[in-house]
Amino acid sequence: ATGEPPRPEAAPDEARILTALSGTPLKARAWAEAAAEISSRTRQGAAVNLDPASLVLDTVFKMQDTAAG
Repeated sequence: ATGEPPRPEAAPDEARILTALSGTPLKARAWAEAAAEISSRTRQGAAVNLDPASLVLDTVFKMQDTAAG
C-alpha cells in the first residue's frame, strides 16, 4: 500500500525479493490478487475435504502463472 518494501524485514532478503517480484504497482496488484484467490481457494478446498497435495499443487501453479506475468 505504501510502495515501499516492509521495514523491518520479516525474513532475510525480504525487501529484495518483494521488489523483484512486484517492482511496479501493476505487478504488486497481481500478487495481491493472487494471494486473495489462493487463500479463498484453499479455504474452499479444505471445507470440502480436497486432497491437501492437490491444494498445494494448485497454489504452486497459481504462483507460477502470476510470476510469469
